[in-house]
Amino acid sequence: PGPVTRNMITGEFLEYTKRFEMAERYGKPYYCFHRADLIDALAEPLDRHHIHLGHRLKSAAVKDTGVTLHFTNGTQVEAEYVIAADGVKSVMRQTLYGDDNPTFTGQMVWRALLKAEDVPADCLEPHGHVQWVGPGRHLIAYYIRQNRLVNVVSQVDTDVWEEEGWAIKGDPDLMRASYPNAEPRLVKLLSTIKECSKWGLFTRPITDNW
Repeated sequence: PGPVTRNMITGEFLEYTKRFEMAERYGKPYYCFHRADLIDALAEPLDRHHIHLGHRLKSAAVKDTGVTLHFTNGTQVEAEYVIAADGVKSVMRQTLYGDDNPTFTGQMVWRALLKAEDVPADCLEPHGHVQWVGPGRHLIAYYIRQNRLVNVVSQVDTDVWEEEGWAIKGDPDLMRASYPNAEPRLVKLLSTIKECSKWGLFTRPITDNW
């Protein structure tokens, strides 16, 4: 089953997205993973000798023959190719394109990961995947990891500048205050949150090449 969308203020049903129809429409099913579980699945078949943890990239030098990587632990690596998947503050992106001066969009995100046992079942009825939408904000909550956890992600328009990141500690009371006049099920869900993170959403200029 797919997500049910409700009015954030009244709780009124607005829409239901049937995930099984996505496979028929796009040729592939829709899957939802806990990121750690997906990483474990991808790493499982790999030879552990090819995985080197504890290496934070400090700088890189791009040459005609390849790339030299310098890590904060003093390690230096020569590589023919480098795939940079190092996040919003990418050292490789800055090496290639310089400081890109990201622009704050006026939107921020709250996120929380809850134990399913702490979340009243009626909050996520009928299928365990609910999205609430309201003026200048929305929130989505759904079960993951075989219904043992509930992932909560929300977006709010704001005039207050927020730092860019993905694991900045937030205040649950401020998160709850971001959703005034919320319907009872959403209020109940928000009341279970004891820890949360937050970050600002930024845009960057599109580069001419990769």
